Amino acid sequence: MIQSSVHSLDRPRDWPWPAENVLLIKAARAWCRARTRHLATQPALFVCLRRFHCEQLIPVIDSLMLLGEQLRERRFMPGTQFALSADETRLLTLFEQAERMDASKEAIGLECAFRLALRSTRMVMKRERMLAGA
Repeated sequence: MIQSSVHSLDRPRDWPWPAENVLLIKAARAWCRARTRHLATQPALFVCLRRFHCEQLIPVIDSLMLLGEQLRERRFMPGTQFALSADETRLLTLFEQAERMDASKEAIGLECAFRLALRSTRMVMKRERMLAGA
């Protein structure tokens, strides 16, 4: 269970979650900032993800976030520097459950696509971590 707590996402030693979760939240927030400012999201994701050598996640996270907004029919609301928003908490909970979700079972349309995007994001993150030797 993901809990919102007082930890800075800017200092790795403060991360109470796995690195993949922090990376997803940082990317989601960069994506949200770009959308709010009416900027292209993929360049914003590039700036965020290149620090972690994870540029290959740009289209995966971009699709995940777009599908999430379309599914919920509203904008994704980011948290603050020290606290996760309800949307971030939900995203992380679903992200952690992605491997156990059957994308086609009881899901149609956007929900099925969103589940597949969650699984794809998780698989790419795992693959990249293995290639990096982490």
